[in-house]
Amino acid sequence: MKGQAIKITDGLWLVGDGELSDSKDACVYLAEGTGGAALIDTGAGDNPGAILKNIEASGVKPSNVKWILITHCHIDHVGGINYLRRATGAQVMCHALCAEPLAIGDNNRTAARWYGTTMEPTFVDITFDDTEKVSLGNFELVFIHTPGHSPDSSSIYADIGGKRVLFGQDIHGPFSPVLGSDINQWKKSMEKLIALKADILCEGHYGVIQPAKEVERFIRSFLQSHV
Repeated sequence: MKGQAIKITDGLWLVGDGELSDSKDACVYLAEGTGGAALIDTGAGDNPGAILKNIEASGVKPSNVKWILITHCHIDHVGGINYLRRATGAQVMCHALCAEPLAIGDNNRTAARWYGTTMEPTFVDITFDDTEKVSLGNFELVFIHTPGHSPDSSSIYADIGGKRVLFGQDIHGPFSPVLGSDINQWKKSMEKLIALKADILCEGHYGVIQPAKEVERFIRSFLQSHV
């Protein structure tokens, strides 16, 4: 199978989703700077080899992927961690609240049960509590805690080539007590994302939204549906 990668802007690609890699996969993004590359999320784990091929198709060497950055613990975002860590040698980073359900393979909090599968116990290398930065040389990826969809939900933003890119995975939800969702927290998190004034939104299931006015319109459309 020949890999496919969709270029979003210089140094940024979509390398996994329901069509590029596997039907269960959330969107997987790849960012590369002068000091290495980072993978944002890893898909559900049924076909992580396709994501690896797509990384190669982007022109980025797998060995140049220094980081795997996880936005939250749901299996459609984390199932490929172990495979892709072995394939790249990258370090895995996530919010501290994300690490525990991954470590014990919690099938409820990781939503594995929703997908009719199980979560393989998975350990991460580095955790953070509120914010964290990862340098890729000529730009930084900045983690911010944005709970609501789940308690551990985080977003990432970066200023790449004069544009602010927001990795706002699963802005749309869904929300469930099983997942630990909190609508009031989510609303505050969405206002925090709007304040970033991103030019490009890389969402977890809706793909890429741009320019800036469309990013704000997209986020506000979900806020309005939960008034």
